[in-house]
Amino acid sequence: MATVQHIFGGSQDAPSVSANEYACLTGLGDVVWKDRPSVETVIPTAGKFTNFKFQVAVAPGATKQWTYYISYGATGDTSVAVGTIAGTALTSTLDTTVINVTAGMKISIVSEPSATAPTTSGAVYWSCDFIPTVSGETILMGCNNGGAGTTLYFIPFWACSTSENVEFQSQIIMPTAGTLSKLYCEVNAAPGASGKSRTYNVRLDGVETGTPGNLSTFVTNTETAKSDTTNSIAVIAGSLVSVQAVNANTPAASDGIKVSMVFTPTVAGQYCSFMTTSGIPSASAARYIHVNSYGESYVAVANITEVNSLASMATTAKVMWAAMAARAGAAGDTYKIDLCTDVAGTPTATALTTTFTDPNFAAQSVTADVAIAANDLLTIAITPGNSPTNQPRLQLGVLYYDAPTSGLLTGVSYMTT
Repeated sequence: MATVQHIFGGSQDAPSVSANEYACLTGLGDVVWKDRPSVETVIPTAGKFTNFKFQVAVAPGATKQWTYYISYGATGDTSVAVGTIAGTALTSTLDTTVINVTAGMKISIVSEPSATAPTTSGAVYWSCDFIPTVSGETILMGCNNGGAGTTLYFIPFWACSTSENVEFQSQIIMPTAGTLSKLYCEVNAAPGASGKSRTYNVRLDGVETGTPGNLSTFVTNTETAKSDTTNSIAVIAGSLVSVQAVNANTPAASDGIKVSMVFTPTVAGQYCSFMTTSGIPSASAARYIHVNSYGESYVAVANITEVNSLASMATTAKVMWAAMAARAGAAGDTYKIDLCTDVAGTPTATALTTTFTDPNFAAQSVTADVAIAANDLLTIAITPGNSPTNQPRLQLGVLYYDAPTSGLLTGVSYMTT
């Protein structure tokens, strides 16, 4: 039996038209396309990536193109081409190349412009599938790129973003039950002299916990990578998960801190997308954001292409959980949250919709089977009602399901490193 996790990624900005640039596989959050060490992530379990597809907001133009690669491996610099967008096209063809990976490898997306500079692409969205060696496992992968304090703060472990000092803005809300395990972390610069260290603790509902001990890693002195493959944390739907960073004795600066872990849902075939933001919604008009994001700001409908996510393969969305940091404001004030599909720039709400009516802001959920077709564009909408006097931040998790299969892949080219 094999299970599959569809990964929806995207960027709000455009990559360079004159040089190769890199992006985090699970999404760029509030970070722009950059150098590889700043945005790559570490893979927490063995498996294979396949079914790559890319889309841009603006076509590259006649005789021009974008080529996209997966950069991966022990040092993260083995590149395999997995998509091309040329001429007037907006979307690459589905690439079924299979890339085999093991735990501890690094991975990122590379954007390569043609020698004749293409038209600026605007936002880029992509998706791919991860098929784990251990059936049922899914991966949560992220990295930080600066921000937050120097002693105690919270690290992105889903998408790439700056770190946060506020835990709510760093948590993901789980839309189903399961187990967190196999925590991996890597820093670009070792902490330094004896006594300098960086500790990364997985927190459940604001508390370090785990079985038989806390799920945690500790990088010290000359170390740059550590893992905890012994401990685990059981979660339920509605659980809040964060990763707290604790620095001791002023370790050497290290942007591009990579933190990843495995989430194994209780029901095989389930997987999730997560959104948590430091941005605030509008009190007067609908705003939109990626389904997979960390630290992003919302955009108006006129800029909807900046926050679309591409589904390269068909799937089913089943549950949406959401929580706000505070109440909407006063009696009658509301915020409505929708999982939307985007057809030609017009976001359309699906049956996964929930409304926070003041004074309620605690976690709540909605269940409905929503068929997501191959090549659908997904986004999250937050719409105010009654001109709310508060603009609280939001956490959101969406549960998807694909029935387990035999695990056989035929007619594809396997890549290993």
